Amino acid sequence: MACRRASLLALAILPLWFASGCTLVSLLSSPTPSNRPLAQAGAPGQETTVAVISDFGQCDDGERQVASMVRSWKPSLVFTAGDNSQGVADCVPFTESVGQYYDDFVHRPQGPRLFPALGNHDYEDTGAGLPAYRAYFDYIELTDDPLGRWYVKSVGDLNVYLLDSNAPAEEIPRQQQFLQSALAQAAGGTWNVVIFHHPPFTSGPHSPRLDFRPDAGWKFKEWGVDLVINGHQHILEDVLVEGLHYVTAGVGGQVLARACPEVKVPGSLTCVEGVGAMRLVTTDRMLSLEYRRPGADAGVAYRVEIPHRHLG
Repeated sequence: MACRRASLLALAILPLWFASGCTLVSLLSSPTPSNRPLAQAGAPGQETTVAVISDFGQCDDGERQVASMVRSWKPSLVFTAGDNSQGVADCVPFTESVGQYYDDFVHRPQGPRLFPALGNHDYEDTGAGLPAYRAYFDYIELTDDPLGRWYVKSVGDLNVYLLDSNAPAEEIPRQQQFLQSALAQAAGGTWNVVIFHHPPFTSGPHSPRLDFRPDAGWKFKEWGVDLVINGHQHILEDVLVEGLHYVTAGVGGQVLARACPEVKVPGSLTCVEGVGAMRLVTTDRMLSLEYRRPGADAGVAYRVEIPHRHLG
């Protein structure tokens, strides 16, 4: 209760704090992760299925079709790679952009099954912003950041670490410390997937986030990350860098779908256009990633399998 009161206080003063030109580094300290229920190694034959959607808050038929497709997979959880709101007219952030299509994943008697990352539109759109985001997703864990901007959610043999690439630059070291510490606690034989909105490696129309690359201190592979997932570009792309897949998660609505660029960055394995969502299935030996499209284009548009690091 005390933690929740502190977080609400921080949300209340957030606009004034940023308006003053100050940062939150001295106001909010990120506690060292401890006692969180992380994943356990999977038994032979055990499978964990989750979905990842991105840039989906468009209130259109494409979003409806993707939501229906995702629901048909019966995933244990659904994660987002940001832009849960997309600034589309007559599509109210969160209550409509999410609620009209995924509210049964958010508000359910057995507990929520949708866990978001923050995108730039989640901050910028009229009616959006961190207080509105936190009011709708009021179940986000506050242990690692009192504002709920980064956290861990685990299911089966899978740990998912959700970060905020919109946070001020001076808070990047805090997020790095959080991620490295949380990964160090992960049990052997589990999978570690990191999700944040702005891709560090991409061929898309928006520039890559150089400050989220390994040479900027994000030692993803060294720390034990198996897969990095991003959004923002509205295409599906898989860029392989030093053996680690950086996958841009596509687009979950049709209004703002984009075309693949003609020129690809080094390491780009594929680029797929069109509305869709990612389906991840983990076992004790393999992580399978599929980008699937609904409707007339139904089917697997891209698939890659990542062997578990414990197999050598």
